Amino acid sequence: MDEGFPGEGVRGSRGLGGEIRNGPANRGACPTKAHMGRHFLHALRLWRRTLVVSVTIVLTLAIAIGANTVALSVLRAVLLTPIGVR
Repeated sequence: MDEGFPGEGVRGSRGLGGEIRNGPANRGACPTKAHMGRHFLHALRLWRRTLVVSVTIVLTLAIAIGANTVALSVLRAVLLTPIGVR
């Protein structure tokens, strides 16, 4: 009689890497709203702990997006609009 591996078929048994197989978190491909909300709140707590880094990242992104917008607007105005020649 073949018994298989220990813990095989038991709900929530651990796999080779220590991960839990067949648990509730591994059932669906899409996380629930409550699950995503917990992740979002965790991210906010982490940002609050590292406020200086977070503000630096947000300001850097804002400046980069603004500079990109200005550069593309100038490029469009200078090169891409038709020249009004009579």
